[in-house]
Amino acid sequence: MPKLWSGFICDVPARTPEQVIDKLKSYFQDKSVCDVGCGEGDVITMILKYTDRVCGVDWNMERLQYAIDRELNVTQGNAEDDRLPFTDVYYVWIEVGQGQQFKLDNIIKNICIVNPKAIILIPTDMNDLNELENLNYLSRHYKVDIIECPYDDGDEWRQKGIVHVNILENIYTR
Repeated sequence: MPKLWSGFICDVPARTPEQVIDKLKSYFQDKSVCDVGCGEGDVITMILKYTDRVCGVDWNMERLQYAIDRELNVTQGNAEDDRLPFTDVYYVWIEVGQGQQFKLDNIIKNICIVNPKAIILIPTDMNDLNELENLNYLSRHYKVDIIECPYDDGDEWRQKGIVHVNILENIYTR
């Protein structure tokens, strides 16, 4: 079992800062939410403050086992190919750079099949914004708003900075 820090798993430095989730609370309140790429389930535990209808999907069973051990509502699956649960909101943290644009494009298409009216929240590091805006599927089907979420969780790597959250709403179904 990885080391916990304030109730969250700290052995994985790519965890979403709690201040980001708190800033997005209006997107979670009284809605069903799916954390795509949930890993150990830290984001699920944060979102549970705002709604009790939260689930997670991840392909990595080793990381997912920690969420299962914490009795979170998670399932193993490939967000590009497997049918995702039907929810109002999808929270998708994926490294947009490093050749992942195609993967994100497929995940968004998959979400549209499951729920075309869903709101999709995609947090990114500052350097990823230009790559995200160039995604083919996004530019044709979604209105994209971006909000800045500064955070300060400490002095170690990736514990301080700004997360840009891309808020996608399907322009054809709203």
